[in-house]
Amino acid sequence: MATITLSGTLPGASHNGLGALTDAILNGNPDGHMIVAAVSLSKTVSHSGGRITLTVAIDDIEACLLGTPGWDVARGLLDQRREDRTGETALPFEKTE
Repeated sequence: MATITLSGTLPGASHNGLGALTDAILNGNPDGHMIVAAVSLSKTVSHSGGRITLTVAIDDIEACLLGTPGWDVARGLLDQRREDRTGETALPFEKTE
């Protein structure tokens, strides 16, 4: 299964942008709905000084994060990655497989 690593420095630490995506994976969405267990075996999350690195299976993001706070961010990043076959991006996040 393909994986994607998203990393970047976030001004709002863990409560906006990629931070919301990370929070959703770790804690479930604000309504208390937990993300399905399939994500747990395929994710790596580290957070230090406002910098978050997230590695998670692309299929798991698509299947599990619909409706969570980070969904729009994840969807945009994944769409950009599919369109960008050269590995270069204008987004403020690094993306690698």
